[in-house]
Amino acid sequence: MSAASKHAILFLNDIAYPLRGKTIIADKGYLSEQRQKELWQTYHIKLIVPKRKNQRPKQSFPAVFRRVRKRIETLFSQLSDQSQEKRS
Repeated sequence: MSAASKHAILFLNDIAYPLRGKTIIADKGYLSEQRQKELWQTYHIKLIVPKRKNQRPKQSFPAVFRRVRKRIETLFSQLSDQSQEKRS
């Protein structure tokens, strides 16, 4: 998790080296094709990002990745809710 004020694609600069050779399932905030190419060329990080509905070429996001992302989003939401409760 990164701070909400930090742009998602820039956060990868901070954590890229330990993730060398990994595949990352990301959200649409990481959609930059240029950045995806740079990550692959520099760190061999494969970034899998769902396409937006209006993007071409149409490419389906595998169901297994959708399920994993949903689980992760749910976990982040729960953690966020818990941290808000502790602040109150």
